[in-house]
Amino acid sequence: SEATVPPDGTLPLSFAQRRLWFLDQIDAGVAYNMPMLVRLSGPVDVAALRGALEDVVARHEPLRTIFAVHDGEPAQRVLPAERARPGFSAVEVAPDELDARVAEAARHRFDLGAELPIHSVLFTTGPDEHALLLVMHHIATDGWSLPPFMRDLSRAYRERLAGRTAEFPPLPIRYAGHAVRHRTRVDALSGAELGYWRKALADLPEPLSLPRRPEPRGAETAGAAGTVRRRVGPVLHRRLVELGRERGATLFMVLQAGLAVVLERAGAGTDLPIGAPVAGRSGDEVGDLVGFFVNLLVLRTDLSGDPSAGELVSRVRETDLEAFSHQEVPFERVVQELGPVRRPGRHPLVDVVLALQNNARAELSLPGVETRVEVVRTGAARFELLVDVTDDYGGDGAPAGIAVTVEYRLDTFAEPVMEWLADALVRALETMAADPGVPVSAIEFPPLPAT
Repeated sequence: SEATVPPDGTLPLSFAQRRLWFLDQIDAGVAYNMPMLVRLSGPVDVAALRGALEDVVARHEPLRTIFAVHDGEPAQRVLPAERARPGFSAVEVAPDELDARVAEAARHRFDLGAELPIHSVLFTTGPDEHALLLVMHHIATDGWSLPPFMRDLSRAYRERLAGRTAEFPPLPIRYAGHAVRHRTRVDALSGAELGYWRKALADLPEPLSLPRRPEPRGAETAGAAGTVRRRVGPVLHRRLVELGRERGATLFMVLQAGLAVVLERAGAGTDLPIGAPVAGRSGDEVGDLVGFFVNLLVLRTDLSGDPSAGELVSRVRETDLEAFSHQEVPFERVVQELGPVRRPGRHPLVDVVLALQNNARAELSLPGVETRVEVVRTGAARFELLVDVTDDYGGDGAPAGIAVTVEYRLDTFAEPVMEWLADALVRALETMAADPGVPVSAIEFPPLPAT
């Protein structure tokens, strides 16, 4: 059943939203902005685009929701579609100024209690040359939301070009209804579900012993992110998929094993908790919804006893499958249950997060316009260390390469250490794929830079 909306129009937040709301209150800044840039070559009707954005915001309630405190608790209020006007501006810029203007606009600071969590700018750099920047706050969307968002925006734009307001088939469920139902399910979870996480994460090493800066940097770098990028070619990509298949493991599990080897060599020990975002979208009814469903799991990786690369992948598989079978428990409840020491500027339970962006690619289709979607980074770090991985496949489904982005807090790690980590990860994956029988202690790395 759907959520019953009380007379004042407020509804409780989902567990995932509540986590981001609290982070926003303690000044996460722009770390949870999700900017996307769509480069457009061809004639763009600005009025039709503005109207199409309004139509999509009318369809997806999280994009017309404001978040405020009600009776001492955070609550969400969905605005009526006729009152929900997403921020939109169209500006002309010189081509050589575009990157700077995009970077500035991507850091739009949302006031979640007063404005919609979506903001967009259409930059025009020349005749029929544009770039549409879409900035959404993570509290209203996630990576799995982007394909349906772009699909609906494409449809609405075509309708607006024809002089019509877009009409969409009804969504099977409202996000707020999902949030209430999920909260009910979580409240009814058996003690065994929380008991699993209590046992799985008992005596977790916190914080991990990583090669951090000996002295914190100044306030000007607090929360700022540095990035290091590497590319894994198609041949190694294929071999990593094959290594996983031989062990009944996914590509993510192979990458997690490789990252664990690198972290151990960096001094983190053999007991390694690594955070992993999961979609949190069980059931077909939420597949086309825009909203924030993601849960964060803590996956514990055991390197004790110097396993071979293949044995380590098998260990990771076993641990991960068990964790995935208990993913219904929200991260917030796990934190509440374990009561870890909270440290300013540090995420509870995990210092390192591995994210594999294997959701469908978001594509915008506008008549007569060539489009290309690009991810924009805000320059703000969500975690001490995030390894963000995107795997690509050809039209025939063959592995086509893996993009690896290491995002780290500038006030915590020095760039040479992160360059080393990115190189070491590729080296570990190469060695593991070439010889799954190699003991992880025998994988050779360049020396770790001094901190």
